[in-house]
Amino acid sequence: MSSFIYKQILLIFRLKRTIFIRLLKQMPLPYIAFLFVLATVLSYILLKIDVPTMWKSLLTVAVAHTFLCSQVQYRSEKVWLLKQYSYLLFCSYTIDFVLITIPFFLLNPIFGITACVTAIFYAAFRSLLLQKPKISIVVPSPFFVKSSFLWHAQMRYLIPCAWILILIFVIIGHLNDNTNLAFVVFGGGTFLACVATIFQSEKLDFIQIYTDEKQFIKRTIIETVLNTIIFMLPLAMVMIFLFPDNQWIILLVFASVILLNINALWIKYAFFPAQSLVLVLFPVSLVFFGALATTIYGLVLLPIYYAFLFRFYKKNIRKILMNDERIDN
Repeated sequence: MSSFIYKQILLIFRLKRTIFIRLLKQMPLPYIAFLFVLATVLSYILLKIDVPTMWKSLLTVAVAHTFLCSQVQYRSEKVWLLKQYSYLLFCSYTIDFVLITIPFFLLNPIFGITACVTAIFYAAFRSLLLQKPKISIVVPSPFFVKSSFLWHAQMRYLIPCAWILILIFVIIGHLNDNTNLAFVVFGGGTFLACVATIFQSEKLDFIQIYTDEKQFIKRTIIETVLNTIIFMLPLAMVMIFLFPDNQWIILLVFASVILLNINALWIKYAFFPAQSLVLVLFPVSLVFFGALATTIYGLVLLPIYYAFLFRFYKKNIRKILMNDERIDN
């Protein structure tokens, strides 16, 4: 049995390596250079960060790694293919989830080991869950506008869990007099939950149901802003109640998350449907944001950045809709 599982892991690993090499060949050289520089900078930062090894930090690592693993989604045809072979789906998930543990190893070897344990258990849980018949239960989400298709399609079950976890960690930060923990979870957790929703994949049909680019742009921006406010407002009220001396910081985090969500939305559809390119450019944009936020003069450049990004966003949406019109004609 062990040799059989080993052969399956080796087979899946070779397949993923081939896919990765083909992806690199398809990407332009400047994007590969950006990705390499970004990975080098993030690795250096993680190696320099000193985080104490406590049960709270280990729990945070387990939760963060589980959240990252939950974002790994296979297409239905790939799941059906892997389900035909014993342990193949589990092996594939395990390899993907273990690769995600690399940043945790750079941060602390103990964190990396904790993430590996989480990866194995979550891979077993995910593969076992997909082996059983899937029952779809329609539950209206209390967080988003009911007409928001993008924010309801696939994330209605994950978002309430993320919201409850953020609230729990905010309360833990208050009880332990740890303001930094509460603010990091409030801003970072909300941002990750919203970005995971925005970056969910959909086909070109989602854009082509709109009559023109103005309708699509107006609808997606309004939905993004309103849904972010609906998601964050109760948490912000709790933060103001628990940390009344930091009201301006809470408002600043609130506004920053809205701006970052709009940035994520526009980057996604500015290069849609090139998902791999978006996954490279989005972290680069976050590094660019961080560099601009270090000085007041850098913040002046933000409107210029958003103007250029909006131009690419509008141009790509118009191109997609025009191509659809040509096909119809």
